[in-house]
Amino acid sequence: EWSFMMKARILLASCLLVFSNLQAANLIIGVESISYLPFSDVKGKEFQGFYRELLDKFAADNGHTITYRPLPIKRLTNDFVEGKVGFKIPDNAVWAQGMKAGKNISYSTPITVYTDGIMVKPGAKGKPYGDLASIVTVRGFTPFPFLTDIEAGKLKLNEANSLDQVVKMVDGGRVNGGFVNVTVATYFLDNVLNSAGKLVYDDSLPKGVSEISLSSNGQSDIIKEFDAWMNSNQSWVNSLKTKHQVE
Repeated sequence: EWSFMMKARILLASCLLVFSNLQAANLIIGVESISYLPFSDVKGKEFQGFYRELLDKFAADNGHTITYRPLPIKRLTNDFVEGKVGFKIPDNAVWAQGMKAGKNISYSTPITVYTDGIMVKPGAKGKPYGDLASIVTVRGFTPFPFLTDIEAGKLKLNEANSLDQVVKMVDGGRVNGGFVNVTVATYFLDNVLNSAGKLVYDDSLPKGVSEISLSSNGQSDIIKEFDAWMNSNQSWVNSLKTKHQVE
């Protein structure tokens, strides 16, 4: 009887070990290899920022490990769709819809939002939209809310090589406003330039708001697990957002 009980316990322990190994996974998460603080940054090859802290905590709490794969934005989307990376952050169901068609893509409940809008000098906030004659944005960034007026010649679009140049052009009066991610620009002004309030967000002007999720190509079970974890850790997530100045 003792022998039978011992065998049963060993078998049960083996089953539990196998079960726990099935639950734990190494998640290959594709991330953007750009500086986009407070959301994310890549220093050397090290992924940093709000997303990193959030996902590391999720993985630790659920027994997973994570391999972050920093990639240029276009290649990241391509590798994700092809299944070379299993997850992607940031993502939105509207982005790259054509490439994602027919793929088994799932999205988490929104984690945060990207608000893309116009930053102006404090004295210019609230002026009529008709007074906006010229804007600047970082090269490669598309000012979707203003495309119709830009194409019609009603609004002049300038492009800069960096967020720093955008700030200088607006502050120097060379353009009326800068079309940027408001959270990123505010963080940059506050923490990099130490110039809080030099430019302010004019929420009376057109803007674009995108809900941001963690997405998966074929591993919807992990997305469900992530959603449940987010739901049961709301106060911790909110404190992390406060720490990183994330909307």
